[in-house]
Amino acid sequence: MRVHALSQLIGEVYEVAPSAVRNVMIEHLVRPLGVLSLATVANGVFLDGLLRDRLLGSHISEAPQNIEISDVIALAERVQQIKAEVIDEVVEVVRTWQDLAGCAAAATLAKMPFRQRSAS
Repeated sequence: MRVHALSQLIGEVYEVAPSAVRNVMIEHLVRPLGVLSLATVANGVFLDGLLRDRLLGSHISEAPQNIEISDVIALAERVQQIKAEVIDEVVEVVRTWQDLAGCAAAATLAKMPFRQRSAS
């Protein structure tokens, strides 16, 4: 599956997910990225939360409200370029949350084996 198509699925899941799932998804996606990467993805929308949480020594407690689906898609694309294994972590989050059972994008994402996700 192409990188953009996979990122699009992640964005669609994020759009319908409850805030607890959104927070966990974002936490996994920002973890492998450094400050420079986060500053350049989606106009730096993810950087503020990361810096705040790192300074406080905590995990991302709440995804910023100003995150748009296009921001999540851009973040997922960047993560796939840097550390594709993180997408597996996001898929595991999607698989374990019952709240996403009715989401077609979540079902598609959850059924994909890793080697298909990493192919571009």
